[in-house]
Amino acid sequence: MSELCTNTSKYYLDHKDVQGMIKNADYDVGKLLEYKVEDEKSDTRDARSPAPTKVMLTDNIIKKLPFCSDKPIDIVDTTFNAENDGGRLLLRIGKKTRTFYPSIAKRGNEKRGNGKSLGRWIVKNSNYYKSNEANLYTAKARFLEIIKNHQYNVKIARQDGDITIREYIESGKYAQDRLTTSTLRNKISPVSKKTIASILRQFEPWLDKALGDVSKEWPAEFKKHWQEKYTEYNIEGRNADPETFKPKQIEVGTMRKYFGEINAMFNICEKIGYIHSNKIKSFASLFPKKTVSRGAVQTYKLNYDGLMTYLFDDDTPSPPFGKLIIAIMAVTGARNSEVYKNFIDNFNYNDGKLMMHIPAEICKTKEAGSRTVEIKHERVKAEVRKHLDEIPRNGKGHMFPSRVIMDHHVSDYAYRELWKLVKAFFDLPADGRMYSLRATFGTHIAKQGGIDVAADILGDSLEIANLHYNNIDLERKSDAMDKVFNETKDIVIAQNSLVPNFNTVYAAAELLPESISKLFLMFKNGKAEPSENHILKSDWDKFVNLIKGQFEAEKINDLEVEMWLSMQS
Repeated sequence: MSELCTNTSKYYLDHKDVQGMIKNADYDVGKLLEYKVEDEKSDTRDARSPAPTKVMLTDNIIKKLPFCSDKPIDIVDTTFNAENDGGRLLLRIGKKTRTFYPSIAKRGNEKRGNGKSLGRWIVKNSNYYKSNEANLYTAKARFLEIIKNHQYNVKIARQDGDITIREYIESGKYAQDRLTTSTLRNKISPVSKKTIASILRQFEPWLDKALGDVSKEWPAEFKKHWQEKYTEYNIEGRNADPETFKPKQIEVGTMRKYFGEINAMFNICEKIGYIHSNKIKSFASLFPKKTVSRGAVQTYKLNYDGLMTYLFDDDTPSPPFGKLIIAIMAVTGARNSEVYKNFIDNFNYNDGKLMMHIPAEICKTKEAGSRTVEIKHERVKAEVRKHLDEIPRNGKGHMFPSRVIMDHHVSDYAYRELWKLVKAFFDLPADGRMYSLRATFGTHIAKQGGIDVAADILGDSLEIANLHYNNIDLERKSDAMDKVFNETKDIVIAQNSLVPNFNTVYAAAELLPESISKLFLMFKNGKAEPSENHILKSDWDKFVNLIKGQFEAEKINDLEVEMWLSMQS
């Protein structure tokens, strides 16, 4: 048996701790094995180790790989690849053990996964290895057996994918699959007879197509089909009874319901493996929710400079990358996933401008296409540039690479706990979502630049942007009316200077009781003033009612005010 590290490379000696271990963040197989690796900023690596955690394993190489001092790291054996429903052989190195795992290729919407352990690495004089131990040869043999079984299961499932939608539903197979296969919410949810009938009725033109024919063009075709059905209905009804006929129009919310029914079916097909992927699942935004109402989204009152000062303070704890993910989202209105799934090459600095490109494949609404957003906040811009100079590039070039899963990006764990601290520090609602930073940014953009600008920056349709970010509150309406009155004040006076205006009253602050004269000046501030010492009669009535309420609540105790109020009745 030989589990101790036999590495003597300079890189290992420079980075090992007193126990001979290396941190997860410093783990680079190429450097540990003294393969040629160019300078830190170069993409060029020795072909034997194309990435920090990739190498063609041998038992002698495994001997040279030190244990990991903080958290396990997965080393990928480049002997195998995940093509053709295959998988990858992983060597997971922890604090005390090196263990083999199979990483099975994705089937449907399953996560790539590490199956049951193939055994802890160990080298013995005999060729007998227990189920919980293995040398490399034994681990490979067990791995290939698992892959063979997996490929067989996928093949059988794909054959079922050749049946038509009608056969799948009418045979009862879909209903049966819903009893044994969990939905995307990880719940077993039986499908109702009503839903089955709805799919058969609403998707008639597609029922004789194979499950595997599902296409990203279908959602737009669904919408067109439903709209045309109602157009035909209206034409026929109007011709039959033109006087009493009332035309109908299908609601977007109803179309969303129909789409959700067949989308759920294809999600099940993908999860079982009948189809490789559900190509319509990212198109729900074509059918906005019926319940959406203007201004219904949550927004925050935040000072952006204050937020950045808190985020990038050295005393603010955060997992790696969490601070920058929240900051970029706050100042660009990008969705969470559009930031943490992005790539280094999509951030470009030129002529003092830092641009972030969001490709369609990581955008939630893929049908909207890609977009590019400028990062204008100076502190965030500086932090992004610093990050770009320091971040090591993984195999796919992720902007925020995972330190757990090779060639992958981080997930919401990177900012989840930090967001809780932000909410507590800025006294935001306890149930406030980080996603509401997007709505907050969008609302500011809509107010300053217009709803069309907000829609373009945030990658939304004008319809959705108008509902979410065009927040027309009482204060905004009042400001707009004040601007109208103030901008036309001179014109109104010029036209009516010789005609008494019975809609105004004389109101001089110095003639009011002293205890309320200051209140009157505060009240009058910002309101239209048709002429000097005159205000609108409607505004005067509001002021009188205000003082009356204060007096009756005993917040003003002044006999002179009591006399003044009696004169207003």
